Amino acid sequence: MRLGELVPLYLKVLEKGDDYWAKLRQRSLEEVSRYLTRSWEPLHGQPVNAITRQMVKSRRDEIVSESGPVAANRAHAALSGFFAWAIDWEHVTSSNPTSDIKALKQNKRKRTLSEDELVDVWICAGDDDYGRIVKLLMLTGQRREEIGALEWAEIFVPGPFSTIGRTPGPSNSGRHLDSKTRLSSDFASSTLGEPGHSGNAPGDLKPAGSNAKELAPGDQNSKNKKK
Repeated sequence: MRLGELVPLYLKVLEKGDDYWAKLRQRSLEEVSRYLTRSWEPLHGQPVNAITRQMVKSRRDEIVSESGPVAANRAHAALSGFFAWAIDWEHVTSSNPTSDIKALKQNKRKRTLSEDELVDVWICAGDDDYGRIVKLLMLTGQRREEIGALEWAEIFVPGPFSTIGRTPGPSNSGRHLDSKTRLSSDFASSTLGEPGHSGNAPGDLKPAGSNAKELAPGDQNSKNKKK
């Protein structure tokens, strides 16, 4: 069978899951689907047993030119997962052509925000959907796309710990969500409302309800430095 014929079968497995392959979150499924259907489209006409390591590497290098090293690494990871499935189900009888291809070097961040800078961002972020997304990014360290598409079904809030997806962590919001809040929208970013307490937020920010323009301790230090 050709790559283009097997990709839809693999994506159906990831969409529903089975005894051996975990069901992917919608966002992750869309990302894998995009790489397999678009990034690797030039190889769709090739029989899977005829795809070689050199063909994969050459196309990966083309993706670097088109979209950069980050996208190329993710596209390679998506294809690697596909071939692992194809080999497991004996659609491929040859070796995995994605093996032994080193990941590309990605540009590292030159700097990160200081605590005082994080405080400034927190205060200026506001309490609209965008501001809540920015705050959740600061508190969870997740990607902006993950928080922007975060659904209530992926969050468990009550108690001292909250869970986003499968990763537990301290609950910074301290909120207990009622059924009306949960049902008002599938997406958390549009219904989060005002956090109950910033908890572990940088600079020990004040609880919600205090004067929004009042400077947190860390921010006051930041202002003094600027003078």
